[in-house]
Amino acid sequence: MKKKWAILLYGLGISGGANVIFQHAMYAVSQGIEVTIVSMNGQTHVDASWHEAAGCFDYKKFEDIVTLYFDVAIATEWRSAFDIYKVHADKYIYFVQSIESKFFQRNNSLLGYIAETSYDMPMEYVTEVTWIKEYLLRFYHKKAELVLNGIDKKIFTCDGKRIDERPVDHVRFLIEGSMTNWLKNVPKAIEVCKKAGADDVWLVTPDRVKKIEDFGVSRFFSKVPMKMMPEIYRSCDVLVKLSVVEGMFGPPLEMFHCGGTAITYDVEGSEEYMIDGENSFVLKKGDEKAVIGAVKRLIEDRNELNRLKENALKTAKDWIDWNHSSECFFEAIDKSTKINDEDYEIIQKKGKKGSDSYKQAEALMGLEPDMNRIEKLREFCRRETKKLFLYGAGKMCRGTILNLDQYDISIEGILVSSIDNNPNTVMGHRVYEIDKVMDKKDSIVIFVTSDIYYSEIFYMLQCKGFMDVF
Repeated sequence: MKKKWAILLYGLGISGGANVIFQHAMYAVSQGIEVTIVSMNGQTHVDASWHEAAGCFDYKKFEDIVTLYFDVAIATEWRSAFDIYKVHADKYIYFVQSIESKFFQRNNSLLGYIAETSYDMPMEYVTEVTWIKEYLLRFYHKKAELVLNGIDKKIFTCDGKRIDERPVDHVRFLIEGSMTNWLKNVPKAIEVCKKAGADDVWLVTPDRVKKIEDFGVSRFFSKVPMKMMPEIYRSCDVLVKLSVVEGMFGPPLEMFHCGGTAITYDVEGSEEYMIDGENSFVLKKGDEKAVIGAVKRLIEDRNELNRLKENALKTAKDWIDWNHSSECFFEAIDKSTKINDEDYEIIQKKGKKGSDSYKQAEALMGLEPDMNRIEKLREFCRRETKKLFLYGAGKMCRGTILNLDQYDISIEGILVSSIDNNPNTVMGHRVYEIDKVMDKKDSIVIFVTSDIYYSEIFYMLQCKGFMDVF
């Protein structure tokens, strides 16, 4: 009889974290495991079609597995570590890919605090990077099994198809990441490249992007499937990746395999394979001047660029592939122990309490908005007297209202495309259809509450004639 794994995965869109999980799950299937992806929103293989393994798994919601029993249940992020109590299994594993309490911009974030408590759940722990292994041991006395991420050495190679040939008369820089995720710091990466005099900058992002003019880059790629990434890497010389929080820092390693080098901050995870001045430039987090200096140096010194590239390629050759990584992951799961009755009861109690807590916090307070955009809005409001409207009445709206209230920034109302299926008010603020304020477009400023759909909404509002949009 086939063994069964339930993997709790709440986001099936393009991301490095989801790719890692799919790689390990694909290997498990090859070993005869029946893998079920459990989501909150009923997502299916269609939502994960960017990955070659998407069709290898079954997809279910929690209500679909009430009567099912699994050999292994695997949590893959902090919310799922609480929700795992809903899964009946012999073994409970927490695969920690980052310390997600760091994802919240405010140190006093309630959701950040709840996320941090997930690391005290009585499960077996697996992680992908040394710094997380040390963190879990130091603060929670959890001995996590370390399984470094692999890389697909069949596609991430120096040789192969390119979007364009690497230029011989200048240096081409690549920036990768979501424009709306503050952790990725993409707008800052574009800004420092411009300040350094880089005139050929490419952007690849999981966001929906329609207008290159919005970002000031030479070329952009939106929602690129994983198989196309090597073609982009091979076309560029240097990856500029200024993330402020990471787990296992994957993109620079991919760039190394494709013959390039990287400029990054000394973000956690970089120490696994990046050596400053040897195969890349690894600079103090937040040191913009150092990044500008590094970009200028590589623009001006082709010999230095080539030296870093050569050493980066040597690093890449010594790195493990996915088969080796997933074999180690599979062995870690296989040798893990079955849950005992006492720990099972704790998972049931702590899990339900944590699950209820984060859902109540999200319902009452909403999700945290992008604080970089909040700061830009504050600067605008100091200069201008235009009336402020928020766009979007979902969970992000509540979090935005609470944040703006701390700065005494008044909100005129909330805009939506259609009043159907939207509330009449959110936290006392009236909801209007966007068409109702078309005649006021020159006298209002709009803050888009959504991060995920920011680019798409921004473009829509600009097309309607709203110029002051954050």
